[in-house]
Amino acid sequence: MVHAAFSSAAAIRTAIDTGLTGKRSTAVHEVQPLDVATDATRHLEVTVRPFQGDTGPIDAAVIELVDVTQAERDRRTHARTRQRLDKAAVLNARSPRA
Repeated sequence: MVHAAFSSAAAIRTAIDTGLTGKRSTAVHEVQPLDVATDATRHLEVTVRPFQGDTGPIDAAVIELVDVTQAERDRRTHARTRQRLDKAAVLNARSPRA
C-alpha cells in the first residue's frame, strides 16, 4: 500500500531522504484501487519523519499512513457547494430587482 500512495518511486525516495535529513514531510495522495471493477479511490495522508535510534544519529525514516478518504470527500463536497453558492450570489446580484 505504501508504494501505491506515491505517484512514483522518485516521490517515495524523496520523502524518505527528507526524513533521513531530519525533516518531517506530510502530503495527501490519491490512491487508485487495485481492483479496476471498484471505483473506490482512497486518499492517504502520508507522513515521513526521521527516526533516531539509541546510537544518536538519525538512522531510519518512519512512514505513517492515515486513511483520510472521508475527510477529503467532505472537503471537496464543501468546495463544490461553496462554488455553487458563490455563483448563485453573483447571478442573484445581477438579476433586476422587482
